[in-house]
Amino acid sequence: MDSEEKIFLFAFLIHWREEQNDLKLLYNTAALFCILISIMLWIPNLFFDQGNPTVMFTFLIGGVGFFISLKTKKNYLLIGNLLACFSFYLFMFVGYIVEAIR
Repeated sequence: MDSEEKIFLFAFLIHWREEQNDLKLLYNTAALFCILISIMLWIPNLFFDQGNPTVMFTFLIGGVGFFISLKTKKNYLLIGNLLACFSFYLFMFVGYIVEAIR
């Protein structure tokens, strides 16, 4: 290999690494965004006492965020999206327990 080929290969590897970092940042941001949207979907039901059916989108958004989190390999995003996906069942369970205690 001559020096021009080495320079080209080195530049290509640096550019490829930057693209991989950009892709990881995109996945991290998308997974975090899915968690935040899932939380925002619960706000009308929890704080304003409206029976808003949009909370059912947490299954879809949490599931999409879960699979995106698998690509990032970040455990906190994975657990957050998994909790967001099953948050409806968790809140129902807590709600029934609170009503049973009253």
